[in-house]
Order: sequence, then structure tokens, then C-alpha cells
Amino acid sequence: MLTVEMPAGAQVDALLRSRRSARVFGPGTPPEEMIREALEDAVHVPNHRRTEPWRFVVARGEALGRLADRAGALKIRPGGGDEGRTAAERTRQELRTAAYALAVVQKEAPDPEIREEDYASCILAALQVGLALWARGVALRWSSGGVTRDPEVRTLLGLRQEERLAILCYLGYAASMPAHAAPRPAAERTVWLA
Repeated sequence: MLTVEMPAGAQVDALLRSRRSARVFGPGTPPEEMIREALEDAVHVPNHRRTEPWRFVVARGEALGRLADRAGALKIRPGGGDEGRTAAERTRQELRTAAYALAVVQKEAPDPEIREEDYASCILAALQVGLALWARGVALRWSSGGVTRDPEVRTLLGLRQEERLAILCYLGYAASMPAHAAPRPAAERTVWLA
């Protein structure tokens, strides 16, 4: 029988409950090997039909800067005025502090049920990367919504027609961590059936 040494449950709980999203990243660049290891961890998430629908695009340097600039520009809303431009510039500057941007790209299956299952696996892959890096002192910032559907972002990342940008994450050493309000206890939102 294979014996796998596992961390104590309390250590896993502490890791999961301490994870936070960074707003701004500080100096230093996590080693590429650390990112590669986290991506290897990512491909071990549940994947119902074993479709392995993901691929990963890691941007750094000028490519990262272009993504940050576009993500900032997407914050500008028609009629948003100075407030929208200020938010856009703040987002652009914050994202430019990251060491890397990681795109989790989903190959979209023609079948809607498989496509939904695959999307869930891609989001789990991003979370697994985030947890693997968090355990090594590297923070992640999620970016979803309009940036994941933007044609210019798709082009910057080299997405194919049959692919979807499931999530875009920015990675690096956090400059500081925002205050975190504890979520409502799971017990308040759990029903046990017998």
C-alpha cells in the first residue's frame, strides 16, 4: 500500500483560511521554477471527464504591462468622468506592480454540460495555483468579468477562437495585505439532509 505523507489537517486549514488576494505587489520576482511547480499542482484538480480543458499563458515584462494597461482602460465607463479615469489609472498602476500575469485558458467543448464542467475545473486550477503559491509566500490577485471577455485581451494572450479566458490572475510578493473581514460561518448557510 502506498503511503503518502500529508500535512496535518490544522496546517491545511490554516493555509486555506489565511489566503488573501493582494491589491498591490512589492519588490522581488518569484522564481520561474516556483510558478512552474504551482502549474504542475494545478493540473491535479478534479476534472470530471478527464478532458484537461486548460492551458496556461504566463505574461511578464512588456506583455504584463500591456495587460495591466488594458485592464485599467476597461475600468473607464462612458460618462464616468474623472472618477472613472482615476479608478482606471489606479488599477493600471496596481497591476503593473505584479511580477507575472497568469491566464487560465479553457478549450470550450461544443457540449454545454461538458463546457460548464470544464469551466469549473479551470477555476479550480487557478485556485490550486493560488494556494500552492500562497504556501510559498506568493500572493495572487484575481481578475474576472469584462477583462476575460475583452477582444484586445484575448489577442494579447493569443487565444484561439474555440478558447475562453476563464480567469486572469496577477502574481507576486504582496506589498501589503488588505484588511479581511471574516466571512459568515458556513454553519449559517448549511443544511444537513438525512
